[in-house]
Amino acid sequence: MRIWGVDPERESGVSFIREKIVDGDFLQEGRNPILMSRLLAQKLGLKMRSKAVLTFQDLEGNITAGAFRITGLFDSGTTPFDEGTLLVRREDLLRLTGGTEQDIAQQIVAIVDDPDSVGVIRDRLAGYFPGASLRTYAEVAPEVAMYESQIGIMNAIVITIFMLALIFGIINTMLMAVLERVRELGMLMAIGMNRRRVFLMVMLETLFLGLTAMPVGIGLVVITLKIFEKTGIDLSIFSEGMREFGMSEVVYPDPVPSIYLQVAFAVFLTAFIGAIYPAWKAIRLKPVEALTKI
Repeated sequence: MRIWGVDPERESGVSFIREKIVDGDFLQEGRNPILMSRLLAQKLGLKMRSKAVLTFQDLEGNITAGAFRITGLFDSGTTPFDEGTLLVRREDLLRLTGGTEQDIAQQIVAIVDDPDSVGVIRDRLAGYFPGASLRTYAEVAPEVAMYESQIGIMNAIVITIFMLALIFGIINTMLMAVLERVRELGMLMAIGMNRRRVFLMVMLETLFLGLTAMPVGIGLVVITLKIFEKTGIDLSIFSEGMREFGMSEVVYPDPVPSIYLQVAFAVFLTAFIGAIYPAWKAIRLKPVEALTKI
């Protein structure tokens, strides 16, 4: 069980706990207030205004205890966090442990705008605080880093599956276009168009179709994601499983711009690969047989 002694005002800037309170307030009223999760309170048979006695060691290693009054309940949506975290005021914890203002902080949390810059900022802070233990979110919670890598792999697999389906769709569409224009292609070859130009014509036609449809598709995706960024995607049907992984029941998508470039390149590459077989089929036509084809 972790007991966090926090500054209620500053904690709101780096923590989501205040937003997750479902009953009571955030350590504002009374003497020795305590904030715990609704899940933990139910397991311990406690409720609002119940008294909880915490036993721990002071700075000299002696066993000490303090009585706290539950003034707030929260629900973070993460079972491991809810079951193992209690929040009290920093000054109350310092008083019980015999701490001073020099013991004002054992942990400082910093939030950055760009997750990719975490390592650079950590190295820069190490120069200012040589004796401090500086860890990134991936080092503090390696399961989060593993989850992020799994998301990247899953995205690649999903995109690959869709692109494979798209390849067969392109092959089918362009092959039908070639077979319906057998006489036209035969006429072009009969008046002197060589096979290389016929191949190039079918390839370019396919690529132009893909490049024309791609902005429309990406535009629809952007509009859809903008809507879901505000409303969120309700996954409450999977709430029990998502709590174990620390995920909210409502997911708000926030795609990075590079994903659109990746999809655009994948569509272009898919259109190119899908056009090869229909183009090869076109140059295999014999002009005499093509002209007499009904």
